[in-house]
Amino acid sequence: MDKWVSIATPNPAAPTRLFCFPYAGGGASAYREWHHWLPRVEVAAVQLPGRENRLGERPIAAMDDLLALLVGALDPLLRERPFAFFGHSMGARIAYALTRHLEEQGGPLPAWLFASGSPAPWLRIPEVAWAEPDDRLLSWLADLGGTPPEVLGNPDLMRLALPVIRADLTIGATWGYPYTTPSSVPVHAFAATDDDYATPERARAWERETAGPCRVSIFPGGHFFLHEHAGQILRLIDDDLLSVAR
Repeated sequence: MDKWVSIATPNPAAPTRLFCFPYAGGGASAYREWHHWLPRVEVAAVQLPGRENRLGERPIAAMDDLLALLVGALDPLLRERPFAFFGHSMGARIAYALTRHLEEQGGPLPAWLFASGSPAPWLRIPEVAWAEPDDRLLSWLADLGGTPPEVLGNPDLMRLALPVIRADLTIGATWGYPYTTPSSVPVHAFAATDDDYATPERARAWERETAGPCRVSIFPGGHFFLHEHAGQILRLIDDDLLSVAR
């Protein structure tokens, strides 16, 4: 595949493709094993500039710039077969913004938007630490969890990672929420009991973002509950996608 999409295990017979968008600082590798739980779905992980195989590229720090590039890169794939979007944290907001952009342009739409670890965008919950000095940003990352202490304590690794994380957080912090009507795409929001940022209450607020069905599933854990409960989450996603296929 091209540089924008990584399909670790191609599944040309799958009736549905799931595009997965990364959390801040994350890459396509976060979704590398998901095909094990989704045998009837082709998992297509979106790879943004500045990480993994795109490490030498400048990260993008504005939602409108990112959307323009994503539409150009993904459009042929969006027209091949039915699809859905999944995003965790920042990735959920990117997936939502792309869904709304496709609606406005009359493009193909996802069958579902799966929003994990993200408050409903209309709440406009402020991003934290995106404009703070590096030491404050590192402290925030440590409190958030999800980044191994040995990585946080490695100056060389963090020298590479911090510009990408900062750019990703800037996308959310500077994006103006322009919508006055809900999307037509159904939403399934996932949240964790101990996530102070994307609380269960803020996940339930996704109901206002769609004119279609809205499901909310709550799991134990913190902001990166995604990794602990991947199997359960993906079984729910599989059920939603099968309901559309039927």
